[in-house]
Amino acid sequence: MGDYRLVALDMDGTLLNDRIEISKENEKAIHDALDAGVIVCFSTGRGCRMCCRLRRSFSSTRR
Repeated sequence: MGDYRLVALDMDGTLLNDRIEISKENEKAIHDALDAGVIVCFSTGRGCRMCCRLRRSFSSTRR
């Protein structure tokens, strides 16, 4: 993961697909970053509920 301390991910059209889902590849990359101690930040113009839902999904599935 290199020397990265924070990764900011754009949600719409980048992280999320047309069904508002995260691909398995992106999910693995996020888990790998979290496991390496990197802070993962979701960047979006969406409301807080969407970001909180995604954050909780990664907190509850932490390996």
